[in-house]
Amino acid sequence: MSEKQMQKLVMADDLMPSVLDGTKRITIRNGHRDIVEGDCEIVNVSQTQRTVVRVNSVLKTLAGEISLKDLKSDGFRNRKHFIEGMRRFYPDFAPENPATVIKW
Repeated sequence: MSEKQMQKLVMADDLMPSVLDGTKRITIRNGHRDIVEGDCEIVNVSQTQRTVVRVNSVLKTLAGEISLKDLKSDGFRNRKHFIEGMRRFYPDFAPENPATVIKW
């Protein structure tokens, strides 16, 4: 029987230092992701930095229903800033999109 492979998240290179120093402990992703509570490897896009975190909360919802508290925890000032910021990664991102809030 093979070992279960650890779940993995890819993080933008410019966001990885905040993950490594512990100031970033949340990510919001477009779509409903197959991430569950437990160990998760986070690696930067360039694959030069990595760490393992313990995911303690996963919420699958609609982007427009994510709490302002969670948005602010992920560095967004308000909902408009959130939508604009997410379009950096997902050009067609909209409030009615399914989204996953992952905390560690």
